[in-house]
Amino acid sequence: MLLSTLLIGGCVAVHPQPDVGSVPVPEDPAAGLVRALVHAAVLLPPGYHLEAVATGLLSPSAVTFDHIGGVYVLESGSAEDLTPARLLRVGPGGETETIATGDDPPWVGVAWHEGSFFVTEAGARKGPRILRVELDGERTVMAPNVGGRVNHRIQGPVVGPDGWLYFHQDAAAGSAATAPDGSVMRLSTHQGWLEVVASGFRSASGLAFSPDGRLYVTDLGLWEVEPGAWYGGSRLAAGEPPAEGRITGSSALDAESDVDEWQDAPPEPVLLFDAHGGPAGFDFSRNIDFGHVGEAFLTHFGAGSGGLAANADLVRVDLQSGGRVAPFATHRGSGTGLGRPVALRFDPTGRSLYVVDAGAAPRGDDTGPAPGVLWRIWYDGR
Repeated sequence: MLLSTLLIGGCVAVHPQPDVGSVPVPEDPAAGLVRALVHAAVLLPPGYHLEAVATGLLSPSAVTFDHIGGVYVLESGSAEDLTPARLLRVGPGGETETIATGDDPPWVGVAWHEGSFFVTEAGARKGPRILRVELDGERTVMAPNVGGRVNHRIQGPVVGPDGWLYFHQDAAAGSAATAPDGSVMRLSTHQGWLEVVASGFRSASGLAFSPDGRLYVTDLGLWEVEPGAWYGGSRLAAGEPPAEGRITGSSALDAESDVDEWQDAPPEPVLLFDAHGGPAGFDFSRNIDFGHVGEAFLTHFGAGSGGLAANADLVRVDLQSGGRVAPFATHRGSGTGLGRPVALRFDPTGRSLYVVDAGAAPRGDDTGPAPGVLWRIWYDGR
């Protein structure tokens, strides 16, 4: 079992960036009506506002920003529908321009680092890979088949304070280069070195660094990642013993063997989520102008039968209070508003929170998923 030795602590340097949170609010009556419908459907705390930055997106999965604050959104694509994955630049008026396409979807996540995009690809044919994508659309495979076999999930990436690329890959058999359990890994974008940071996650859905440089991951709950730690094994949930925990493997005997492999007990989670719902993407507030500095903002949705999820919400988590959860943006009824939020990121200034909404049909509507939306949330106190 390969375990890396690294220091994740430290501070993230914040450099002045152009204000990308100044998307103009349309003044025409039709746009005002749309805005009113959105605010009627989504409940936000006083002083916060929500607007659609880009609409008509096809299965969007992630958002990122370049060094001058440009906004980019990822469309995952689909192997079943023969829909290519796409990386899109979003213009100031909501128009989109294709930067790159992928023929082995889905594309799951994207991060900007040192002048290039890094994309996690959960390819149906070639297996999970990490790609470097240039602004001219050129693609280079940085890490081939990191999951060991096709159709295994890969999440991330995020750039750490050390300049490495961090991501999560699910448990996979038949690959000597990966850990036996779902693992958080890191990749050097210069040397191409690949290392295991921590393992034993069930099926992570998001990664983010806090303002003080600590890495967190969402799984069945929210966890701080400790280098070299084991988080309960792929067949255990939240580190509970087999007799008390939720077994997802083939037998309790398999779960016990996971426990026997390790002498140390798994770390405790910051918080656990209800079994019928859970988190996806998340990020940390870093700017006092937005508020709640140091708190984690998560996309969360509960189990629903098609259409809009039962709880299509954004929540915030105060780590300083032991993981207290509070609602932030809540869909309150059918109609225009949050459909299926799957990812979010603060812009480089920290003043605006961008939310990737994969889209869902309103309750009772069997017409299928609606086009996705990229939302922006900001605070002005009014």
